[in-house]
Amino acid sequence: MLYLLLSPLLISFIQGVDRPIIYSIVAVISFFFGAIAFSFYGKSSLKRKYHISVIIKPIYYFLMIAFSILYVAFIIKNGLVDRRQGSEVMAEIYSNLPLFDLLVIRLYEVIFYPLALLLICNSFHVKFILRMICAVAMMVALFFSGILESRTKMLMPVVLCIIFYPVIVSKLRNTFLLKVILSCFVVGAFFIVAYRISTSESGYDYFVSDVLVRLDGLQLIHDLQGVGFIDGVGSLDFKAMTNLVAAIPFLDQARELKAIGMTSSKQYYLSILLGLSQLDINNTMITDLIYFGGFIMLCVVMFFYGYIVSFFDCCVRSGLFLSGRMFIAVEFSIAFNLWRIEQDFFGMVIAFFRDVILFYIILCFIRIHYYQSIQK
Repeated sequence: MLYLLLSPLLISFIQGVDRPIIYSIVAVISFFFGAIAFSFYGKSSLKRKYHISVIIKPIYYFLMIAFSILYVAFIIKNGLVDRRQGSEVMAEIYSNLPLFDLLVIRLYEVIFYPLALLLICNSFHVKFILRMICAVAMMVALFFSGILESRTKMLMPVVLCIIFYPVIVSKLRNTFLLKVILSCFVVGAFFIVAYRISTSESGYDYFVSDVLVRLDGLQLIHDLQGVGFIDGVGSLDFKAMTNLVAAIPFLDQARELKAIGMTSSKQYYLSILLGLSQLDINNTMITDLIYFGGFIMLCVVMFFYGYIVSFFDCCVRSGLFLSGRMFIAVEFSIAFNLWRIEQDFFGMVIAFFRDVILFYIILCFIRIHYYQSIQK
C-alpha cells in the first residue's frame, strides 16, 4: 500500500507529477481478492497440525560463531563496511571479490535470519553461556551487514519478529530480552532518520527526497509509459530476463553482468529501453508484470500473491509453520523474499526457489522430532 498507493499519490499531490495509479489499484484489488479466496476455500485444506521439536546441538552454535567471525573478517578485508557507496561502486566491489569471499558473504546474509529463528526455536538444552556467545557473535556480524546505514535493514528484525511472533512466543519462556533488543533496533532506525534530517536543508526536504521519492513504486512504470513501452497489453519481451543470468553462481557471464551492475530487469529497462546510464531507480514487482504481461498477468499474479501471503499468515498463526523440513524451507523463503515488494518480480521468483533449496539443505543437518499430531 505504501509503495503502490500512498507514496505515489502524495508525490502527485506535492510535485504535480502524474503517476499511473490505475496499475496500483488493479494490483491491490487483485491481491485482496486472492487473500479472500484463501480464507473461503484454502483454509479447509489445513486440517492437520503437526507439533515438532527442532533439535540443534552445541556443535552448530560453535559453527555459527566461527561463521560470524569469518563473515566480519571478509567484510572488513573487502572494504564492505560502508554499503552506501553508490550502485556502481558496490557493483564493482562485488564483481572483484574472490569467489570464496563472495560465497561466504552471500551465504551468511541469506541464512542469517532463518538460523536465528531456528536457534530461538531450539528445544535441545544448550548452556546459557554458549547461547549468549553465539547471540553476541551474530549481533556483531549483523552490524557489519550495513544495518547501521539503512532504515529498512534496521527495521527488518522487527518486521520478521512480528511475522513470526506466534512461533517465537510459543518457544520462548521469557520474551523480555527479545523485546529489549527489538526496541533498540526501532530506536536505531529513528536515530538514522534523525541524522539524515540533520544533514538535509529541512525536515520537509528530507521527507520529500528521502522518504516519498524513495517509496514511489510507480516511478519506473511512469517513465516507461511516457515513452510508449507500457500500454497495459504486455510486450512478452523475454529480453527483460536476460540480466537474471547474474543470479547463477560460477558463470563468467554472471560475473561480467555483476561488474557493470546489470543484475535485474530494472537495469534492462533503464539502460536498453530508456537509454539511461543510471543503474538504480525506485521500483516494485508490478513493473515486470505490467510490462511483460499487461493487465492480465498483473491480475493473475497479484491474485496468487494474495493467496500465498494469506496461506503463509494462516500457517504461522495456526502452528503449521513447524510441520516438516520442506514446509519450513518454503515458509522461510516466503517470509524473506515475497514481502519485499520493491524488488523486480522475476528476481523475486528466482530468489524464492534458490532459498527454498538452500534452506532445505541446511534443515537436513538439523534433527527434527515429530512428537504429536492433532486434528484441527
